Amino acid sequence: ADNIDAGSGDDTISGLLQGDAAAGTTLQPGDVIEGGKGTDTLKVSVAGDSGNNGYSVTAFETSNVEKLMINNFDTDATGVTTFDLSLAAGLTTVGLNASSATGDTTFTNVQNLVDLEVSSGSGSAVVTYAAAVTAGAADVQNITLKNVADSSNTMTISTEAVETLNLVSNGAANTVRTLTSTSATSLNISGAGNLTIETAVEGGIAAIDGSAATGNLTLTVGRDASKAGSTVTGSGNDSITYADDAWNALQTLDGGEGSDTIILADADDLTAITGANASSIEVLGASTADTTYYTYTHIPTVTSVASYMGGSND
Repeated sequence: ADNIDAGSGDDTISGLLQGDAAAGTTLQPGDVIEGGKGTDTLKVSVAGDSGNNGYSVTAFETSNVEKLMINNFDTDATGVTTFDLSLAAGLTTVGLNASSATGDTTFTNVQNLVDLEVSSGSGSAVVTYAAAVTAGAADVQNITLKNVADSSNTMTISTEAVETLNLVSNGAANTVRTLTSTSATSLNISGAGNLTIETAVEGGIAAIDGSAATGNLTLTVGRDASKAGSTVTGSGNDSITYADDAWNALQTLDGGEGSDTIILADADDLTAITGANASSIEVLGASTADTTYYTYTHIPTVTSVASYMGGSND
């Protein structure tokens, strides 16, 4: 085991995980890393094959280390690399600095709320907290994405037991398959990068506020028909899809600036009542699978109709 004292600067301590802790691995159980003063980063590079069950990095201790950043290029398509942070004190940020599509990473037993940063890759990132950390009813998870792509249709960003998600989309564009947070009730989106979330946003999120986003937002709302909700987008050319029965009189949509699109899977969801709840929407997206007529005039601001391949209730 190693004992590292980084001193008073803004230091970077590097470690290596080779496969399932094969020869060459330098981050080991029993290692103690003291960051000292300054803003210090533990950077771990993951390579090789972790095996079908993945590999958990445990029993290493950090104090006064503010950031834990992972470069994960694990070659196994089923295994997940897990960092158990039970003994990590003082972290403010965890994340994936770069990853392959098979570089899925989980940070578990996190001892305090931390920011999550994911950039330059397509590996999934999951954060789970020690139970006491998220025992309150107003926990906030900050997430920053930069140039991430869902190259394998599996990329997931997940953080549980928090109520508010603040997501910043940086870089040119970011695409994730799934944003998972079953306890969240609000999602705030900002940043200049285009953002696509390919599957429906969690049904429990009643408020989506993208008014501070300047990139293009592409989202699907899948709230239960009985739940009220609001969605606001920013200055980009945004596209908001409502799953079957998700657009109803309990929903509101404000497209903000730009040329914005509402996509409805079922023409019957658009009525004079529901249409009045949409503002600053210029394009109505109509399903090619629905033979029912879409009355676009129910949304006064709509100037054109576009067809898309999609399902319907009909």
